[in-house]
Amino acid sequence: MADLGDTEPSVIDLGPDQKPITEDLICEMVSWTPRRVKLASDSFWPNVLQQPSGDYRNWLLVLPFPETFQNAFETMCFDVTHRVHVAENNRCCIFLNDSHSDGGKSVNRAKAWIKTVGQHIAIRDRLALSFALDYRMESGDPQKKKTVVGDLCRRAKLYEGSTSHDREAAKQLAQLCMDSLQKLTCYDSADCVVAMPSSRLKKTFDLPSYLAGKIASATGKKNLCDAVRTVKQRKQLKGLPVDEKLDALKGTVRVDGNAFQGKTVLIVDDLYQSGISLNYVAMLLLEAGARKVFGLACEKTSTNDDNIP
Repeated sequence: MADLGDTEPSVIDLGPDQKPITEDLICEMVSWTPRRVKLASDSFWPNVLQQPSGDYRNWLLVLPFPETFQNAFETMCFDVTHRVHVAENNRCCIFLNDSHSDGGKSVNRAKAWIKTVGQHIAIRDRLALSFALDYRMESGDPQKKKTVVGDLCRRAKLYEGSTSHDREAAKQLAQLCMDSLQKLTCYDSADCVVAMPSSRLKKTFDLPSYLAGKIASATGKKNLCDAVRTVKQRKQLKGLPVDEKLDALKGTVRVDGNAFQGKTVLIVDDLYQSGISLNYVAMLLLEAGARKVFGLACEKTSTNDDNIP
């Protein structure tokens, strides 16, 4: 028998799948429709779990896109026998293969998963996972009032020209992030946390960095915010047209190539608009040796291409 004492054990990866990210793929992503959905409240997608019909005996989930949803389901419901089919219209169909014979087990698991995931904004982008806690405005409608998360973000940020921010609001946001991560167990495999680097070189208080630090401390994941940093001040992207955002980012962020080898990285940001900045940093992390990149934002704007207040 061969001596296996010096053989490195193989790594069994049950976490979310990570596909490549390039500048061209980021630009393509911006044109996708839809880009986000909240299953619990968005009326355009009311029937996720569908009963058997015709000759087919099993239940299935029909989701608006495979990005985020497929990885989240396969990680959180890894013990549910299923088959995934992505239709031509990019609808993600997850067939519960044993639902006709398991006494309701797989259907109940699917219902619990829908309830958990459905309270968050699932985002369609190039990351392995991408969620936001909530919309900025209720139901994602810019004509409605701010959500609790949207109001907390407004109060917690240190805006340019301001000298103070609401520390209690920042603390509450951090707790909401940690509550969501505890429920969304698809994030469990992340082993380090970083913040989306600020557009400014010097900032007395940076909300994403504060949130990333609190998450790292509470979860025991390594805080690697210092390994992803702004090296050149840039314009704030939220006021730029989509086709100018990627160019504005280039050369302004540096990633420590030695810090992320083989790691699964969670990027935290306060705001998700087009997602170009988050996906650009994710691309840099993958180029630096990261295995996967997850994203978690506090608020999702009403649209992907302009600055809704």
